[in-house]
Parts: sequence; structure tokens; C-alpha cells
Amino acid sequence: MHKLVLSVLGKDRPGIVAKVSATLAALGCNIEDCSQTILQTEFAAIFIISNREARPLGEVERSLREELAESGLTARIKPMEENGGNSTTETFLPFVVTTKGPDRLGMIAALSGAMAELCCNINNFRAIVRSGQKREEMITIFEISLPGTVELKTLKERLETVARSFALEVSVQHSAIFEATNKI
Repeated sequence: MHKLVLSVLGKDRPGIVAKVSATLAALGCNIEDCSQTILQTEFAAIFIISNREARPLGEVERSLREELAESGLTARIKPMEENGGNSTTETFLPFVVTTKGPDRLGMIAALSGAMAELCCNINNFRAIVRSGQKREEMITIFEISLPGTVELKTLKERLETVARSFALEVSVQHSAIFEATNKI
């Protein structure tokens, strides 16, 4: 069975998921996984779908684009890349990194760059700008996988260095502790 990755973008309104899922069902494609969000006024979603009828990629893409364009949505579809059979025995630990402070150009690049230097994978990321009485404030939440070969102390020290340069408060917690204290 062939798996495909579908991304859909457009102005948010009711019925988008219904339109996408109905179009996929008509093509014989089943949604296996989906992550969808609304950022300010924009809808964004990524779907992992199984192409149960093994329709040619071009046919699936053409049908989706035609159907979704009527609603002002853009769609991009591609084959899902296989792992290649490579498995890793390395262990990863789930952590949540949060920051709070002034919204400054380059801070997300610096934070994510520090994580990349330590081979941390960002599994989920959210950035929210809040307007306060005196200034705009940025809150970021990174759900990451920390390689077992990297000490937590090393991650914390590296992120604290970056946070200081942007006047940010930073917190690093095991995801179980974060979830227990924040009920996400």
C-alpha cells in the first residue's frame, strides 16, 4: 500500500476538514494521521494517507487541487519516504522546552539551532505572540527528543546561553512532568 503526504493551506473557515476528507474518500484514500492547526486566520494541515486503490500520484494530485481550489485552498502531495530499513538503537528522551520574553528577530532560529547542534529532534513546535501593556511577548513551546548520548545539563546550559542573549526565560522539563503540571 502506497502512503502519501498531503499538505493543505488556506484561509480558515468551517468545513475544510470535511471537504478534504470527502475528496480523499472519493479517491479511495484513507487518512491515517493528521496534524491540523489554525494560525491567526490561516488553516494548515498535514495528512498521511494510504492510497488504497494505488491511483497514480498525478491523478490524486490533480483531483485534490481541482476540488480544493474551489474553496480557495492550496494542496501539495508527495509520496511518503520510507525509512529505508534503517533502524536506530539510540534512545531518546522526551522533553519540553518553553521560553517567554520579548519577540525578537532570530530567536527561534537561535533556539532551534542550539537544539540541532545537540542532535535534538523537534517533534512539535508552537510560537505565540501576545500583546501586553508595554510590549509584545513571545511564548514558544518545543516538544523535543533528546538523544540519550546528550546530558540534560548540556542541553540546559546551551539553551540558557541562547536565552540570555535574547532576554528570554527558558525552562526544560521532562514531558511527563510538563504534562502533569500543565495538563496539555
